[in-house]
This record gives sequence, C-alpha cells and structure tokens, in this order.
Amino acid sequence: MTFQGNIDTIHLPTIFQLFYFSNKSGVLILEIDELKYFIYFELGTILNVRTNFIKNTLLDLYLVYKKLSVDEVKKILKLADNPKKIVEALLKNNTTTSAELKKIKKNHIKSLLMDIVGIEFGKFVFKPLSDKELKKYIIKDVRLDVQSIIMDAAMKNSEILAFFKKYTFRSVITKKSEVVPANYVEQKILMSVDQPITIINLIKHGIYSLYNTFKGIENLEKKRAITVSETEVKKDDIIKEFPDEVKKLINESEYFNEGYNYFKQALYLQSVNEFKKALSLFNGNIIIYLYIAVCYIYLSDLKSSIEIVKKVITIDPNQPFMYLLLGRIFFRLKKDKSAVLYLQEGLKRNPENTMLLWEMANYYYKIRKLKNAIEIYKLLLKKEPSNIDLYLKLGAIYLKEGNKKQAESAWQTALKYDPGSKIIKANLKNIDNYAK
Repeated sequence: MTFQGNIDTIHLPTIFQLFYFSNKSGVLILEIDELKYFIYFELGTILNVRTNFIKNTLLDLYLVYKKLSVDEVKKILKLADNPKKIVEALLKNNTTTSAELKKIKKNHIKSLLMDIVGIEFGKFVFKPLSDKELKKYIIKDVRLDVQSIIMDAAMKNSEILAFFKKYTFRSVITKKSEVVPANYVEQKILMSVDQPITIINLIKHGIYSLYNTFKGIENLEKKRAITVSETEVKKDDIIKEFPDEVKKLINESEYFNEGYNYFKQALYLQSVNEFKKALSLFNGNIIIYLYIAVCYIYLSDLKSSIEIVKKVITIDPNQPFMYLLLGRIFFRLKKDKSAVLYLQEGLKRNPENTMLLWEMANYYYKIRKLKNAIEIYKLLLKKEPSNIDLYLKLGAIYLKEGNKKQAESAWQTALKYDPGSKIIKANLKNIDNYAK
C-alpha cells in the first residue's frame, strides 16, 4: 500500500517510528520545497539515503568530513586528474583507509537524515519495495537504527531549526568581498555565487547537506564575504486528505502524535499523559521516554526526569544524549559530582561525541580546572578547526595562566576566521589590561 500525507500533520519522528515498529520495507520519499529525499528501509532499518540535489563523489565527502583547509584540499586535488584516481592515491599513500572511507560514507547518510528529522513542512509518500528492488540501494555495512538517528538528531535539531528561522530556501546570496575560505564547503559556496543565487539553487549545486550548507553560509556571512537577503516565499498548498489505510496507521500511533503536538504547544502535562498512553503500544521506545523526560524538566519535576532517563540507560546504555541530559539536570541541582560521573560514563561509551566533550570542557572551565579544559578544547579543535568559540575559550584560559603570547595567538587565529568580530578585536586590544 502507498502511505502519504503532510509532515505538518504527521511528524517525521512519528513516521520513522511507525516503520521501525511495523518492520516496513520500501522507500520513503520526502519533498521539502524542491528538494527530495529517498530513504530506503528494510524491515524498519535504514539502508541508504539518496537526494535529487547531491551529486558529490566519495572524494568530495572525504574533503568535507575530514574538515581540511583549502590549502590541504588543493594539495590533494593535485594528486590526479579525476576523483577515482585521487582516492586510489590517498589509499596508496596511507593518507586514508578503506574502513575510514566507509565510515565517511555512513556518516554522510546519517547527516542527511539528521538534517530532516526536525523539519515540520513538506509532504511524504512511502512506497513498498520487494527484496529484489531494495538490493539496488543497499550499501555494504550500512545499517542505521531509527531510534539512534532520532536521538542523535535531537542533539543537533535546535541548530538546524535555528538556521531555518534565519534563512529561507528563497533567500538570495550575493558575493560581497573576496576572502580566503576556511574549508572545502566555503570554497564551493563562494565558487557558486559569482552571480546572485538563492539558497535552494545553491543546495541543488550539490553542497552536501542542509546543515553543512547553512553553516558555510553563516560563516561566510560573518566574514562579510557574502550577504543574504530575504525574498517572499510562495508556499504551495499541499494539504491532501489521508486515505483510509493511512488513517488506520495514524490511529495506531495517535497517542505518540498527540503527545508530540502537545509538546510543540508547550502543554507538557498533557504531552506526558499522551506519551504514557503511547508506551502501552510501544513499550521500550526510548524516543517516547526522551520526550517524557524533557517534559518533566519543563515542568520542573527533575526527580521524575532523572528516573525516566536512568530507565532509558538500562534499555540502551550507549545513548550519548541521555548522559548529557543527566549531566545538565545534576548541574542544575548543584550535584556536580554526579553530573561529572554521568558525563564521564557517556564519554567512556561515546569518546568522540562532540556535545559531551563540550559539556565536560565547559564544566572544567567553570570550576577552574584549566588544564583539563585545555585538553578537551584542543581535542575539539581537531574536530572543529574553525570554531571561534574554542579559540576564545583557549585564549581566556591561557591569559588566566599568565601566558599572554598563547592567548594572543589563539585570538589572532580566531580573527582569521572572523575578521569582523568586535569581541575578538576588543580582546586583542585590551589584552594587556586583562593580563594584569
């Protein structure tokens, strides 16, 4: 059967949950303005994601996800005259490995999913596929758990939604001045905007993912290399009646969908009641538990929230968001020792998780364990070499330690990434006063 409707009526987390618990196999097609996502499921597990706008190669993904500088990118591109040969050269020179390239491909598929989980407009259609049809879209070693995707997306969702509040797909980008791009995504954006261009057309040029594209636009806007101006958005009327079969599926998950609707309206008590009813249908669903825990936080019932989060950890002890949540709750309760223990446990299970690293580093900074903070901030810099906040934090720490030269060096590096920043300029101007 075909399953179709509007994302603003039945939300994507609900749709993903339905496929997960009903072991669906087929393709979910999402249409968000002119963008299309094709998400392939096999018995409720995600196999692959394709789009109608991304045309990049494995080499492109390598250059983006390794977060290389433009100079490093130029060196690599000189290795051969086509992407396939460059990848072969990278493998031959031990610059990368087949396992790393597989991981990059898997992370890219995951990033595409994380882009869209929180989007609340557009339409969808699900079409069943046979095992033979699905085989064409299987990528070896790629199997993504729906619940983990939604959990990870929850950590990044606020950033993506913030971009949607700031920009629309019809926003016009105009090049303003020449700057040295910090990375491959910024370089690709600058190459695409020799003429004024809308964000939707920029994305259709193949700039990786919504998050990476928006982040690149934001960075270039801060550097005053481009300007972004709004245009009137013409919204299509995409409201359609649900067929009977769809209504039946929605009824099966009506408590979850009702709970989510109440949650969006900030009616948290009602939301908890509906989510608890949903648990009678989807017992052990960690996404529902997560929503209940967050509702309790908004209701200032931290004790109940802690109980719920601890229960989730017994169901799945590897979910990083739960440790982050417990850390923040215990910090709010001024039980720092418990907060740190949970953050450490989370990092033990997820040593590369950026959100947990940030939380731990900021805590060490707050309690003046500066060497511990420096260690984690430097680790984060390897992941986010153009993150200005990291250089600002490091500069402040170096200054507290009496190391003016290192502080100045950190802030000068930050200024290269954001030459228009008044905060960085003020820090450098007043560094002698701060050092006293």
